Amino acid sequence: MIIKDMLLAFLFGGFLCVICQIIIDKTSLAPARILVIFVMLGIFLGAIGVYEPLIEIFGCGATLPLSGYGANIAKGVKNAILEEGPIGIITGSFTAASAGCTAALHATVHVPYLRGGASRRRPVAERCAAAFAGKLCAADAGGVPSCGDSGVYAGAWV
Repeated sequence: MIIKDMLLAFLFGGFLCVICQIIIDKTSLAPARILVIFVMLGIFLGAIGVYEPLIEIFGCGATLPLSGYGANIAKGVKNAILEEGPIGIITGSFTAASAGCTAALHATVHVPYLRGGASRRRPVAERCAAAFAGKLCAADAGGVPSCGDSGVYAGAWV
């Protein structure tokens, strides 16, 4: 049973990856736009009730990709509307996706420090400020991305 579940998850996740790779190869869409398309596709399929049966059949092969994240948002909005009324349109996506967003935030902020080399990085607030200021970053001779003369590291470190 476990082998069957793993195989189904692998097949569906691999299918999504193949579709994404074809889109990358055959179009000029930026990867970020493709990711947004997959999230929006998951939201749409989740909202009309098509994605839930896929999750039941393919398990984590359907929940882990970004389309599964979108379906989770749609499910959270549906539940919040039923429980809270129209305000659920706003709150539902936050409550449904908060665990995933928190995990992603912690991974991007803390994992570089766990890998070592934290001494080369500026505090998170400075990195985020540089990123939101829209400064263009370039790598110095040591390969460390830096933003202008401010010495605030961004780019790959943010």
